[in-house]
Amino acid sequence: MLGDIGNQLDIQDQASQLEEMRRKARREARRDASTIESLQEQIDELEVENGELRLYMAAIIRLLVNKQVLSREQLQKVVDMIDLSDGSSDGKFDGKMM
Repeated sequence: MLGDIGNQLDIQDQASQLEEMRRKARREARRDASTIESLQEQIDELEVENGELRLYMAAIIRLLVNKQVLSREQLQKVVDMIDLSDGSSDGKFDGKMM
């Protein structure tokens, strides 16, 4: 009889622990979903900003080339030089602007 009561208490303890683990998992899942949503919003904003920057850079470059301030070749030469100046020719620039 005492063994049955002990077993019942163990089962109740395990059920309580299991329920607490489920609650914790649900809280973590909600937190993770919120984090993912926030990160996606940041990505969306960066994509918009990147599109705007590309638009303005294209406009500036075309104006400079059309007004013959510089040629496409001159621009490419400067781009290549700046690309290498940060240590690698990777199509990116991590250095200072000026």
